[in-house]
Amino acid sequence: MAVWIAGWLDDRYGKPFPKGIKGHIQHFLKSGEMTTGLLKLAVTVAAAFFAAMAYPFEHPLALFFTFSLLVLGPHMFNLLDTRPLRVWKVFFVYGILLLYVIREEVTVTTSLLLIMVVWFYIEAAEEGMLGDNGAAASGGLLFYLTAVYAPLALQAVVSGLLLFFTIYAERHSLTSAIAASPFLSRIDSWGIAKK
Repeated sequence: MAVWIAGWLDDRYGKPFPKGIKGHIQHFLKSGEMTTGLLKLAVTVAAAFFAAMAYPFEHPLALFFTFSLLVLGPHMFNLLDTRPLRVWKVFFVYGILLLYVIREEVTVTTSLLLIMVVWFYIEAAEEGMLGDNGAAASGGLLFYLTAVYAPLALQAVVSGLLLFFTIYAERHSLTSAIAASPFLSRIDSWGIAKK
């Protein structure tokens, strides 16, 4: 909920610039002005810390991976949310993998599948997109489930991938990289109903 509210504030009151984590931090250090993007980062870090500390993890590394998943996951989904259904496709592919890992959890499986169906309809019918609040919340949900249910090895791999893409996105445009790839650009344009 905290991540969703911070994302909503960024959607409602945020400005187009600065961009990226580094940009918001540098802007604050130079001007002393707290941007909504920096506020969103601070709230996400605080929420991730409290969520990680509140869960009784068996392995010390699980605390670190939970924190990194809950900080980097919502941020990654925010970066992807520039085209209809882009975040949904990542959520769907990763969600199916996660459901395979945690398939004995019937309630989680049913809830995720329902979210995916409703979400697909809303975006494919061009009735709306997530915005920062929805993208961050969906990333937070998916990666919290990863932290709680996935084995430590998968948490480590996913944390590493999220860190890689976050660093990459600080220097390059993900949209440009997707458009430059024949395979990814075909996937990116799939599934959008034209009115």
